[in-house]
Amino acid sequence: MRNKIVNVDLDFPVQLADRLLDKITLRRPTMKDLRVHPIKGQDDVAGEMRHFCALTGLKLDELDQLDVSDYQKLQETYVSFRTPTGSGGNQDGDAEPGSPDTLGA
Repeated sequence: MRNKIVNVDLDFPVQLADRLLDKITLRRPTMKDLRVHPIKGQDDVAGEMRHFCALTGLKLDELDQLDVSDYQKLQETYVSFRTPTGSGGNQDGDAEPGSPDTLGA
């Protein structure tokens, strides 16, 4: 069975009000996620971030604090979910980056 959630380790942890964010759990999107939080193209960073909030449980202001390279890791993991054979990570749940052709990059 493929992973439905993946932990993405951050290279640049973020100090939030209540904790240190050093990894983000990203779940596979459903069709409802695509409908409720649409991404309107490669330049729709705001739409993509709202979509990622739904998939991670993070707030927009928390995602705003991510280093751009860590955000790209989220994008790569997301893209790997959308490939027919992509599991979005290995068996222990750590992120394995997918295609460099990411949304909003």
